[in-house]
Amino acid sequence: MAWIVVLSWLGVILFAVVVLGFCGYEVHWKLSRLNSDVERLAVLGRQLNKLQNDFATTADRAAEIQATAHGTGAQSTIVHSTVAHSTAVTPTAG
Repeated sequence: MAWIVVLSWLGVILFAVVVLGFCGYEVHWKLSRLNSDVERLAVLGRQLNKLQNDFATTADRAAEIQATAHGTGAQSTIVHSTVAHSTAVTPTAG
């Protein structure tokens, strides 16, 4: 009868090892996937910042051209530049 208890405990221990091994695998897999996602998002964030800077530069040029064409002065340039630069994306620490 004692062998039934021993086999039961061995079965429970084996089951626990399998479950913990699977959990460890899942955590490792998800961690590596999240790290790769963070890297891709960082690249996209840098690209977005570059595009926003390009947009701000274009808006400044357009405002200068419009100010020159209409003779309104530098006030138009300041308004366009402020709007374009106020939406910059800043990366977060991870």
